[in-house]
Amino acid sequence: MGFLDSLIVSAFAHSATTASSAVEPPSLDPATYQEPTEALYWGGSADAQLPLAGERVVAANLTVEGFDRRVLDGRVFVIEDFGQTWPMANWDCDFFKTDPDFKKAEIMQQYAKSR
Repeated sequence: MGFLDSLIVSAFAHSATTASSAVEPPSLDPATYQEPTEALYWGGSADAQLPLAGERVVAANLTVEGFDRRVLDGRVFVIEDFGQTWPMANWDCDFFKTDPDFKKAEIMQQYAKSR
């Protein structure tokens, strides 16, 4: 057995001992899933009151790490000044009525009672 083979065997042995002491991954069985309450999910705490409002952040105060942490934690948040310079920031109903592409759009209502 050469040096590289020894190194590979050693790495596998280490990962096997590390894996056995690791925390169990979450279950993939949908029967064990628990949905958070709306107050907890949207409001950030179980006793949040209506209207439920997520955390509001100004883009200049948000780091990549802070954004990633919020997303990975599943937290609802609003970046208040994001997209202000995008062309669609000023789109309103009149835009959709007069735009050559959007004015031809057909919309089908789904998942709601029709009038």
